[in-house]
Amino acid sequence: MARLTIPRDDVRVSRPMLTPDDLPTTPEAMSIVDFLTDGALPAFAQELSVLTGAAISLHAVTGGTIVADTGEMPWIVHDLTPGDAAIASALASVGPGTTLLPIEGSRTLAPLMAQGQAIGGLVIEGPTTPSLCHAIERIASIISDLCTRERQLRARHDELALLIRVASLFVTAQKLETILEIALVAADRVLGADAAIVHLCHADGNQLRPIAHVGLSTEFVEQFNANEAPRAKDPAVSEGLAVVVPELKSVGSPRFADVFQREGLSSMLVCGLVHRGRILGVVRLFRRSDRPYARTQQALLQTLAEQIAGALAAAEYVEHEREADHMRRQLQLASDVQRRMLPADRFAFAGLDVAARYVSALSVSGDFYDFIELGSHVGVVVGDVVGKGVPAAMLMASVRSLFRAHALDLEPGETLVDEVVRRVNITLTRDTLPGEFATAFFAVIDPQSRTLTYCSAGHDPPLLYRTKSPDAGPELLDHGGALLGIDETHVFERTQLDLAPGDTIVAYSDGVPDAMNFEYQKFGRMRLIESVRDQLASDPNSTAKTIVDRVVWDVRRFVGLNTKNDDLTVMVLRMQL
Repeated sequence: MARLTIPRDDVRVSRPMLTPDDLPTTPEAMSIVDFLTDGALPAFAQELSVLTGAAISLHAVTGGTIVADTGEMPWIVHDLTPGDAAIASALASVGPGTTLLPIEGSRTLAPLMAQGQAIGGLVIEGPTTPSLCHAIERIASIISDLCTRERQLRARHDELALLIRVASLFVTAQKLETILEIALVAADRVLGADAAIVHLCHADGNQLRPIAHVGLSTEFVEQFNANEAPRAKDPAVSEGLAVVVPELKSVGSPRFADVFQREGLSSMLVCGLVHRGRILGVVRLFRRSDRPYARTQQALLQTLAEQIAGALAAAEYVEHEREADHMRRQLQLASDVQRRMLPADRFAFAGLDVAARYVSALSVSGDFYDFIELGSHVGVVVGDVVGKGVPAAMLMASVRSLFRAHALDLEPGETLVDEVVRRVNITLTRDTLPGEFATAFFAVIDPQSRTLTYCSAGHDPPLLYRTKSPDAGPELLDHGGALLGIDETHVFERTQLDLAPGDTIVAYSDGVPDAMNFEYQKFGRMRLIESVRDQLASDPNSTAKTIVDRVVWDVRRFVGLNTKNDDLTVMVLRMQL
């Protein structure tokens, strides 16, 4: 593209710019292994062999066989054999629409595709039947669709990553010229424009003046009247939407058509720079070829235009940004204070192994847990208050303090548990607004007599795993009463249980079962039960910390990169063997 031209009176200064590392990267060749996250697909191919009675195997684009493995990697690619060369050769010749291919050795190949490119295949060894071929063909089609979608999502991610980089550069830019230079370079790299120009509104908001351009001659810039240009008065443009003008030679006045023709411009993508309903200017991208603009590119330009508009209006919000920085510092301080209020990750109580983990969705949150020394007894509490952020954190601090204060104020006895919960409920009901409430599980453990007395106030029931009956499934500790802070006259009940060496209690907040992946599936109580059960089955002598780490890891592995989840707290108490 031509050198950027920006009217200025000052000398060019050093400024943040995009680097080659900011460009989206696209691998030239893909293989099915690029899409594997675990050993499920190789294991599925092996299961197909069992179900169909035919030898079915999964192969990489190089021809190598992929199988599930229980080692460090959940799958392995076997070394190539002489027979794999025919598979690789067949995959290299596959084109769009290819479904099944016979290959040497009485084998049938069902290619796996991603965006029209072969990435691997399912191979049937030996004789086949029409029904088997049809089934494998359909399975290969489903896998191909999933890989294509994953590929498209990755491409969108790369584009958005560049836009994020552009946004970060906007934050550091202090001059109008710098902002516009960043914007036009981004338009070039993200959208593949051959030329671009930005016009900004005068103070009266009526006339547009050119402020920066790239890939255009000075003559064109002087002759191009942005106020009378094609689609200049389109309502969509003034609303910040991207509008495509596919054939410039056939739109507008003959004078415009002549200007476009001399400049060699074929099509245009125009979008208004709108900030909070106020149009600040217009950005126009031009192409000299007939290559059309895709809808995704229109959407990306709209996003870029929003960033430009926000950057142009940044001077109006300097004070707001200063206040936001102050608020962020205060939130960080609040987060530090809140974390200091929680106990350490490991504790030492005779006869009892305990551990806990807390992960907040925001800087501060409403989850809490605590361990309270009550002479020879140990008080434990896990709770969650309604909401997120600062209000929830403040309410959390209050509820936690209430539990600790009332527990330490009373003499240990059989009525301690329900009396503490009753007092907390009364105080919380009187001191909070309607709609502010909390859930909590409060228990007292006597490690010497191995007894557990608990009361669950509307909290997700903790799980009790009995050593003597490992296959029976956990007991749910769900006795107690309703939510805290709703009705100060509510009567709470306590329950006492005898424990045995090795018995394990897993208490948690609703952020664990409600954790959701990108497919809107919840982790759920059953996955939590299985996570703890599998850990105890693999290592009956697991420590409380090991069990906590296993649950947190399983939740994180399930949700993947989805960060839109609630606060998460896990506590494990285990009677020492």
